[in-house]
Amino acid sequence: MNDVPSKLERLDFWTEIIGFYLGIFSVDRFTYVRIGKKTLVFDSNSKEAEILRHQLKNEFVNQTVGILRTDCPEVPLVVRLVKRLE
Repeated sequence: MNDVPSKLERLDFWTEIIGFYLGIFSVDRFTYVRIGKKTLVFDSNSKEAEILRHQLKNEFVNQTVGILRTDCPEVPLVVRLVKRLE
């Protein structure tokens, strides 16, 4: 799971990615988050990576999550668990 993919994604401001959370890992100075077929990349020392490491729990694996990139330096990412209506 910790193989760094060749195609990496970054979120623009006020863009949200929603998909199945498959895991988070760090290699060298980067933190990677797998959401469905996409892999997001962040500098491991960034506020974004700190938020993701704190909020993305192992029990969220294979559940649908949303990650929203904001333009607020204090809260650059918002992470949410997406519940499906039944």
